[in-house]
Amino acid sequence: MEQAPTGEADLSTVLTELGVEASSVGRGPLRSGVVQRPILTDRLVKAIESPLVVLAAPAGCGKTIAVKLWAEADPRPFAWAQLGPPDGDPVYLLRHIAAAIHTCSPLNDEVVRVLVGSGRPLDTALLPTLGRAVAARSPMAIVLDDAHLATSDGALEVIQELLRYLPAGSQLVLISRQPPQLQLARRRLEGGLVEIDADDLAMDADEMRRVISAAGLRLSESETDGLINHTEGWPAGLGLSVLALRESGRIRTGSPDTGRSIAGYLMDEVLSGAEKDTVDFLLRSSVLERMNGPLLDEVLGGTSAADLLDRIDRSGNLFLVALDDRHEWFRFHHLVGDALRTRLQSERPLEARTLRSRASRALEERGDIDGAIRQAAAAGESGRAAELILGHSLKLINDGRVALLGQWIELVGPDLAERNPSLALARAWYGAGTADPTMIARSIKAAESLVHDGPLADGSPSLDVAIAAIRSLIAAEGTVGVLRDTATIRAGGGPRTNPWWGYATCLAGTVASLDGDNTVARDLMYAGVGEVAHSPSFEAAFLGVLALIEADDQDFDQARRRARRAMKLCGDHNLEGVSWVIPAYAAEALMAALDGRAEESRTAALRCRRLMAELGDLSARSALRGYLALAQAALALGDRQGARAMAHEAALARRLDPTCSYLNVKLDSLMTVLGGADVSQRDPVSITTAELRVLAYLPTHLSLGDIADRVFVSRNTVKSHVAAIYRKLGVVSRSEAVAAAERLGLLGVAGPVPQTLADAQQKMADNAT
Repeated sequence: MEQAPTGEADLSTVLTELGVEASSVGRGPLRSGVVQRPILTDRLVKAIESPLVVLAAPAGCGKTIAVKLWAEADPRPFAWAQLGPPDGDPVYLLRHIAAAIHTCSPLNDEVVRVLVGSGRPLDTALLPTLGRAVAARSPMAIVLDDAHLATSDGALEVIQELLRYLPAGSQLVLISRQPPQLQLARRRLEGGLVEIDADDLAMDADEMRRVISAAGLRLSESETDGLINHTEGWPAGLGLSVLALRESGRIRTGSPDTGRSIAGYLMDEVLSGAEKDTVDFLLRSSVLERMNGPLLDEVLGGTSAADLLDRIDRSGNLFLVALDDRHEWFRFHHLVGDALRTRLQSERPLEARTLRSRASRALEERGDIDGAIRQAAAAGESGRAAELILGHSLKLINDGRVALLGQWIELVGPDLAERNPSLALARAWYGAGTADPTMIARSIKAAESLVHDGPLADGSPSLDVAIAAIRSLIAAEGTVGVLRDTATIRAGGGPRTNPWWGYATCLAGTVASLDGDNTVARDLMYAGVGEVAHSPSFEAAFLGVLALIEADDQDFDQARRRARRAMKLCGDHNLEGVSWVIPAYAAEALMAALDGRAEESRTAALRCRRLMAELGDLSARSALRGYLALAQAALALGDRQGARAMAHEAALARRLDPTCSYLNVKLDSLMTVLGGADVSQRDPVSITTAELRVLAYLPTHLSLGDIADRVFVSRNTVKSHVAAIYRKLGVVSRSEAVAAAERLGLLGVAGPVPQTLADAQQKMADNAT
C-alpha cells in the first residue's frame, strides 16, 4: 500500500491546477455542542466490509453530521468532497475527488499531471489513472457530500468506475437526498452495500433529550415530551425548535406536515427572536452557496461580514456550516439556506436580483465562472450568462469538460439559442465537442438569422467571423466551403485584432495542400502557425499538417522537427483527447515509422485512430488525411495487412467527402501499391470484436449506457463503436444497422449472437453457402 508517495505536489498548487475550490474539500469541523450518536456511529464503523455506503434522506436528517461523527471514531482518513452543480460534469467530478484524496493522502506529480491535462480521455486515461492511485493507497473513506448533484450519466460512470478500483478496507460514502442510480439492488444482493435512510437517522428519545439539555434549555418533563413528539426524531426540526425556543422563548403548535414547510415555519420562529441586523444579513447572504467575509462584503456592499460570520458561528447556531478548520469559509445548512432564499425572493425580489447580479460579477472576478453563470441566470441576466458561456466554450472543450458546457446551455434555456447569437454559437461549439452534426447545423442556422454588432465574448471581431470559424472546423460543405469561410475570417482583421486569423490562415494552407499545391500551403502555414500559439491544440494540429506536407515534399528533417514539436505540445498540454489534433498523431506515426521507431509509431497511430473513431463522420477530410498517413506508416513498417486496413478506412472517409483531390490521388496510388484491390467497398468483416459485442445489443431496447454496463466499457466507448458500425455498414440509424447486420449474418436471428470476429466470419461463410 502507498503511504507517502514521492514527488508530492503542494496542496494549494494541486487545487489550483485541478480547478477545485479549497472550500469544497475537507470535511470541516463539527459544530460545537453536537451530541454523540453511538448506535449509528458504531453501525457505520462496523460496515467496513461494504465498499459502498449510501446515506439517502431529505435535507435536515443529519446525514453529514452522522458521517462526521463516524470519521472521528474511525482511524482511517476521510477524503471529503463537498459537491456542487459543476460536479455533474464527469471530468470536474473526477478532479474534485482527486483533490479530496490529495488533502489526506497526497497524489504524486505524475498522477496530477495526467488529471489536469486538457482533453485526456475520461475512460482510457483519467479514470484508470485515478483508479490506480486509489487502489495503491492504504484504506480510506472517500465521501461525496450532496451526491444528488452528480446524477448525469458521465458522473455516475465516474462513481461506478471508482468503486471498481477501491482496495479492501476502503469505502465510497455517498451523502445524498435521493438514492443514486448505481444498480443498488445488485449490490444489496451481493452484500456490498450499507444503506442509511431517514428512519435510521431519526433520533431516539434519549438522543433528543441530550440535544435539549446541551442547548441549556430548562424545560419541564411535559414540555420536553411535547417537543420530542412535535419533531418526531427529525434532527433539523429538533435543532431549529430548540433554537426558536432559545431566541423567542416560544414555539407554536400546529405546524405544517411537510419537511420544507416545517423548515420555513421553524425559520420564522427562529428569526422572529433574532436581531433585525442579523436577520437582514442572513437573508441577503443566502444568495451565495459558499461565502467568506471578503466575498460577502463585495456582494452586500459592507465591510464587516467576517465579524458577523464569526459572531453567528460562535453562537452555536444551526444557520452556518464551517467548511474549513479556520472557520473562514461557510455555507448555510441546506434547509436554512432554502428557507432564507425563499423568503428573500418572496419579500424582496428586486433586491434578490440585484444581489445575484453583484454575486455574478464578484465570482467572475475570482475565476469562478460556473458560479458567475449560475448567478447571472438566477438574476434574469440571460444575455450576460450567454456571453460568459461563449467566452469559455472552447476552453471547456479543450479541457475535456464538454458536459459542463451542456449544463450551462440547459441552465439558461436552450431555446434562448434561437434568439441569442452568443448562446447559438456556444451551442454550436457544444455540438462540435459532442460530435453532433445536427446540433451544429441547427445552431449555425440560428446564428446566421441573428444580428450582432461588434466583437463577441470569445474574441471574434464579428458574428460572421465567429460563425465561419465553427463552420470551417466542421467543413460540412467540403473544401469549397472551407475556402469561403477562411476568406471571411481573414477579412475580419489581422492577428492583432482577430484571434481567428492565424487559424484561418493555417486552414487555408491545409486546403491548398488537399489540392496538391504544397508551395502555397507551406507559405500560408508558415505565416499562420505562429499566430495560433495561444491555443496549444490548434498549434499542435497545424504543426502536424505541416509535417505531413513537408514529408510529402521529401523534406524529412523539417517534418521530423514539426512532428516532435506537435508531440511536445500534446504531451505538455495532455491533448490526446482533443479531436482536432488528429494530424499531430498522424504525423508522429508516419515520421516514427520512417525512422524505424516501430513502437512509437504504433502508439501514435493508436491514439490517432481513437480520436478518429470518436469523431465519427463529422470531419471526413481529417479522417481521410489521418488514415492515409497511418496506411503509409504501416507500409513503412512492413505491415501490409495494417496498411490495407487503414487504406480501407481512408476510402470510406473519401466517400463522405470526395473534394480532397490530391489526397484522392495519393490514396489511389497507395491502393495500387497494396495490390490494386478495391478497398473502398464497405467490408462488414472489418467490424472489430469489440464492435461486434456492441452490435449484439443494438436490436434490444437497451440505451447506450445500459449496453456499456453489460460490456464493461464506458458510454463514450460504446458511442464510438456504434459510429464505426454505422460507417462500416453504410447506415445512419440503429434500425438500419440491425437490418443490415441481419442480412449479413452478424446477428443471431436463428441462434446465439456471435461473440467473436471468428464466429462472425464463419457465420457469414455459412450464410453464403
